[in-house]
Amino acid sequence: PLAALLGGGSTVPVSEGPVALEVRRAVPFALIENGQELQLSSSRETLATALRDVGVRLGPGDQVQPTLDTELTAGLEVHVEHAAQVVVTLPEGKEILYSLAETVGEALAEGGVQLPPDYRLDPPAETPVAPGMAIHVIGISEEQVQEMERIESHTVYQPDSSLAWGESRVVSGQDGVLYRQYRVVYENSQAVSQELVDEWYDPEPMDTVIYYSMADAPPPPPLDIPDGLQAVGVLRVYATWYNAASAGRSPSDPSYGITATGVPVARGIVAVDPSVIPLGTRLYIPGYGYAVAADTGGGIRGNMIDLGYPDGVVSDWLSQWVDIYILGP
Repeated sequence: PLAALLGGGSTVPVSEGPVALEVRRAVPFALIENGQELQLSSSRETLATALRDVGVRLGPGDQVQPTLDTELTAGLEVHVEHAAQVVVTLPEGKEILYSLAETVGEALAEGGVQLPPDYRLDPPAETPVAPGMAIHVIGISEEQVQEMERIESHTVYQPDSSLAWGESRVVSGQDGVLYRQYRVVYENSQAVSQELVDEWYDPEPMDTVIYYSMADAPPPPPLDIPDGLQAVGVLRVYATWYNAASAGRSPSDPSYGITATGVPVARGIVAVDPSVIPLGTRLYIPGYGYAVAADTGGGIRGNMIDLGYPDGVVSDWLSQWVDIYILGP
């Protein structure tokens, strides 16, 4: 309205006689609201009532200059900045802030938010504040985690020129333990990364080494063939044993337990050095029984054989030198 009729703040009936009226004319003032300027007028006495009349709604955190109790005078310049409401999610819960800050980092500092010792912000601290923004304060921690893995010793075979024919020498090994130390980073108690920072053995794994002779075999003695055995020769070999599990392949491997000739490892299947005993040769091994040379192995060289056993069967064979019989076709 351009003017207001005031009568002590209440309506006075005309019938009661003369009434004293105070006429207050509207005065112009400038409103700069969030940077946008408007030219307005009001007949109200104070800035607070004038802003209410022109529809300016003030909320928590809003800033008004000059103060709301300022008398409204012609040409007054009024600045209103509305605070942005932001929701801050902390590791322990949520807070609602009303802030006039320009950036996320400034809003948290202005609001007195208690931050963890180590944290990151999403969005980052330099991000401009916007009404309704969600700010996540993510607590960061880390710890050192140690893992242990037992490393089994293996058996390897090596020639030794100092050994006489038929002799062998064993150097016992030991299982080892591999330790790994990781740096694990957590965000709000959830592991998000793992970095290997150190690893060491204690003790170191050591293979068991069986040294065997490379000397030429002495002239074979006259064949001493057990009665009823159709043998064409006798060969002295160092005989060990194996099964599918000891061959170094995973049970999920399609070739698990399959020999070089394509048949499964079982009792009666023997791994040989084909340059000494051709594949397919029929054999008789005292203490083991009849067998076929049907497999090879990386550690089987020269006068060595590996006696096959099925998985789950406890071997009754002790690694030893033995005379085996080469059977005829």
